[in-house]
Amino acid sequence: MYCRTLADPVVETITVMRQKVYTHVPIVEGRKIIGIFDENALFCYLADNGIVDLEGLTFIDIRDYIGLTDREMEVFTFHHKLTYLDELQNEFQKQFDRGKRLGVAFITETGKPDEDVISMLTAWDVIGWNNEISS
Repeated sequence: MYCRTLADPVVETITVMRQKVYTHVPIVEGRKIIGIFDENALFCYLADNGIVDLEGLTFIDIRDYIGLTDREMEVFTFHHKLTYLDELQNEFQKQFDRGKRLGVAFITETGKPDEDVISMLTAWDVIGWNNEISS
């Protein structure tokens, strides 16, 4: 799992995301998720601040745009480490039915957001898993 801290540069992260085709990058303190960086976070930052020089920009500078809550179109959920994959797949569908996109499902020991993260799943992971079992 590719993670960044608040002190890390945004431009470097964008480069890695493009090379590795990552859609979401967790921002962490230790192993605890404190934010998420994605194209929507950057878009909203630019929409509010206009054209900015990205060189030298860190996640501290855009911390108001990388929160886990209060996103207009996207949500992030936390799940117990023993959650079944079909339950996670249902969660993606449930959020879609509510008009939201489940950006990332984070896995922690008991499913609480203040715990160390064990792993994360995006819609692409769930789609890949679904295709593997139907082949």
